[in-house]
Amino acid sequence: MAAKKAKKRGLLPATKAVRYLREQGWIAGPAELKLGKVSKDWGGFADIIADGPDGVLYLQVTGWTNFASRRTKILENADARTIVSRPNRIIEVWSYKPGRDLVPDRVERLTKIDFDDHDRRTTRNSL
Repeated sequence: MAAKKAKKRGLLPATKAVRYLREQGWIAGPAELKLGKVSKDWGGFADIIADGPDGVLYLQVTGWTNFASRRTKILENADARTIVSRPNRIIEVWSYKPGRDLVPDRVERLTKIDFDDHDRRTTRNSL
């Protein structure tokens, strides 16, 4: 009987994102705190922090199927709201489909308007 081949695993989304940002001229690195098998995002929302020509980027990186939940997590974070209101501060969510290269498959930059819209929808739904 032939031995099973080990399943080839690609790079993790955060690793892809850091490499891609560095290729684009950003100074980037992981911002998560690893506590054993558990990791804690910086500020409760950022996996990566990068400094570049547009300012400071706070990046949440995820797989393709978790994009909406990660976006919502950021929009409900008071620190993220404060950061996005400051000049030259950028918050983005990137997602990757399995087996793809370093370029993210989906990118969304969150703005103060996104936070305000989320608040209005949440308030309206709670009435």
